[in-house]
Amino acid sequence: MFIKKILIFISVFMLCIFGFASPVMAFTTKGGENLNISENIEDDVYAFSNTVTLTGNVEGDLVAAGSQINILGNVKGDLLVAGGTITINGEIGDTARIAGGMITVNNTLKKDLVATGGQVEISSNSVIDGDAAINAARIVINGNVGGSLKLSAAEVIINGKIGDTVEITSSDIKIGNNAEISGNFNYTSDKEASVSANARITGKTNWTKLETGSKEKLDVAPGIKKGAAALFTATWIGSKIVRFLSCFVLGIILLLVVPWAFNKFNERMKKSLGYCVGGGAIVLFGSPIAMFIILIIGIILFVTIIGSLLGALAVFANFYLILGYALLLFVSNIFLSFFIGSLILHKGVKNLHKYGWRVLAFLIGLVITSILFAIPFIGWLAQFIAILFGFGGLVMIIKDWFASFKKPGTTY
Repeated sequence: MFIKKILIFISVFMLCIFGFASPVMAFTTKGGENLNISENIEDDVYAFSNTVTLTGNVEGDLVAAGSQINILGNVKGDLLVAGGTITINGEIGDTARIAGGMITVNNTLKKDLVATGGQVEISSNSVIDGDAAINAARIVINGNVGGSLKLSAAEVIINGKIGDTVEITSSDIKIGNNAEISGNFNYTSDKEASVSANARITGKTNWTKLETGSKEKLDVAPGIKKGAAALFTATWIGSKIVRFLSCFVLGIILLLVVPWAFNKFNERMKKSLGYCVGGGAIVLFGSPIAMFIILIIGIILFVTIIGSLLGALAVFANFYLILGYALLLFVSNIFLSFFIGSLILHKGVKNLHKYGWRVLAFLIGLVITSILFAIPFIGWLAQFIAILFGFGGLVMIIKDWFASFKKPGTTY
């Protein structure tokens, strides 16, 4: 029975690691190091991964973050993405807010665009029906913008059609042959813009000149700073929500599968808190060193003919040690959260052994730890302390479990 519970525990752990830890819930979450969303989803989608590729369609909003973002399918709602390289080839039905190193837009945006990055390019295939506000090192506008255009960059090139007023802050402005500006052209620069004789500007051209060496700074286009801040805030909050939900789902399952482990954890923490912290610190910092030594020994044995079998066994065993170490680290906050919640509910709830009350205790503790972890600067220290306490408590109950085998008739 015990082995069966352990197997269930490991299965649940692996499921939550791969199903929740890297997220696209209502909203939908998906994860994985290389994430491809190929299905059609009638919901909002949150995707956090190394590479995020959308080939299906999203009926709601899409929030994504990763080193590379490829939007090949259509998004009916808002688009909120942050990444290293971002390519938008699909149609966006609402406002797009984008932050990245290299940003390329190749399709229709039904409303506004707010973008900040290293280089932003609006290709000739693109149509932005609303307004566009962009801040970057280099901006290239070859497509059409139906509304106004507000830009701030070191270099700006416009070779598309703009349906309203253009406002630019830059030291290098080029208006190309195919450019058409239906409203006024207002720009702030230390030198005159390079405007092609074939460019069409319906309104007035107004140049606000900055003297060379002026202390006055070229201000970012209005609304860009707020858009970028909102983008990074949304992705940060999204990652915290997904982390909270993954821990909560795993926790309520573990409370059902291995309730005895939580009882033992609480008993140990109340009985010998100092031993838990001390033992946890020793194992926390000592285990990686020990596993590294075992790995080196295993490799040395593996390359010899006589010790190859022992080397393979050592490497294989080391893999499971690493897995167990990672498992304890991952679930340590779950056990500590339950312990904190139990202390809070202990006086007000007579029967804390009922599953509903136990889940409530866990939820209270998880909310407290999540808030502490989210506090800037202090959060890192809080996480380290939580790992030390939680990891230490788990180490001590494992120690007690092994000790129980030495005492005949002892049940754990």
